[in-house]
Amino acid sequence: MKEVFGYIEEDEKRFIEELKQLVAQPSISSYDQGVKECALLLKEMMERSGIEARIIETPGQPIVYGETGPQGAPLTMLIYGHYDVQPPEPLDLWETPPFEPTVRNNRLYGRGTADNKGQLYAHVKATEAYLKTKGAVPIRLKFIFEGEEEILSPNLEGFARANKELLSSDVVYIADGPGHESLKPTLFFGCRGIVYMELRAKGAKMDYHSGNKGGVLPNPAWDLVHALATMKDGEDHVLIEGFYDRVRASSEIEKRALSEIPYDEKAVLSDLKIGSIAGSKDYGYYEKLLMRPTLTIDGFQSGFTGRGMKTIIPSEAMVKLESRLVPDQNPDEVVEGVKRHLLKKGFGHIEVKVLTKAAPSRTPMDHPFAQKVIRSIEEVHGISPILYPSSGGTLPSYVFTEIMGLPTFWVPYGQNDIQNHAPNENIRLDFYLNGIKTTAALIRFAAQ
Repeated sequence: MKEVFGYIEEDEKRFIEELKQLVAQPSISSYDQGVKECALLLKEMMERSGIEARIIETPGQPIVYGETGPQGAPLTMLIYGHYDVQPPEPLDLWETPPFEPTVRNNRLYGRGTADNKGQLYAHVKATEAYLKTKGAVPIRLKFIFEGEEEILSPNLEGFARANKELLSSDVVYIADGPGHESLKPTLFFGCRGIVYMELRAKGAKMDYHSGNKGGVLPNPAWDLVHALATMKDGEDHVLIEGFYDRVRASSEIEKRALSEIPYDEKAVLSDLKIGSIAGSKDYGYYEKLLMRPTLTIDGFQSGFTGRGMKTIIPSEAMVKLESRLVPDQNPDEVVEGVKRHLLKKGFGHIEVKVLTKAAPSRTPMDHPFAQKVIRSIEEVHGISPILYPSSGGTLPSYVFTEIMGLPTFWVPYGQNDIQNHAPNENIRLDFYLNGIKTTAALIRFAAQ
């Protein structure tokens, strides 16, 4: 890889400037701001790097699709990423404007630098480096870059089902998210799924004076409080019947991997400014974070929450309820379980609305391709990666593992403090460049 790595090192300033150009183009899927313009820019940048690229429309934001490499290659690798970004607010907390990418202290700051434009673009530049130095890549490469990941990929599943032949591959590779606090490279074999619900309770036709009607009107806020209290016990154990029935037990190789992830509880508590880790003592930190499902109240809204006081009985109350899922849980079954539970406990009048859902995803840790990914990381970093059986978060990788039946591997190219989804999002420049090298090395090892 000496020649390929040399090309990357010689052109690193250009690679950084090009990433700045990509970051400077807003692509906020939540607002439908600049997304289509960013897709066109990304297509052009891929073409300049030697990748045959095109825009494919969806009912929402477009897919940027690319290909290169021989048709009869020994292996086809599909690379996934997303070019849309989170809204930048609150703007006053940014040290420099979110769409004016700025280098400070060996980091590139700007919305999308790490999530996911920098990590996505590392694949593009790795491919360019290989093409410019070797003339061709030894495997068939396909690229699928979507513009809706930050709104939970509402059209990716439909696109994959309708384009199975186009996306036909042997393996899927992803670079996204932050790495471990130790700054060691990491490799994920899956992610948790999600179902996001809105529970709504209604009372009288409008808000009423709590002195005039207090004690005779039903209070929907209390309805939700009482209903939610029936769903969990004091140790964070979900009490919804059947919730854990389909939770897959960890394999021996997964248990071993969990035990080897570096963990300093005192450092974690200090960093998070909390007194203790939540949840059952029956499971360790990483087992709870990666391998167990959750039920989380994300927000509660009802009545008057402004300055001062206003004595009312609210007419309506709403809670945002999220569940992170693990194999082999089914999002639809979890929703039905919530509805049955509410009915059984006397809260059948509470409306349940699903806002989004995604199935969990997992690739066996002993899959042969994992060793190729590990060798690629070792080639660049000189050390073996930390192996995660799963991520605690959610990516749409179920589309690849469950619908397309493809093993999927996920290596974060960002450092631990990329501040994705927050002000001052950034990626360390050495991590960005090492990401380029890692993809380049994987292109080589994938062919062996």
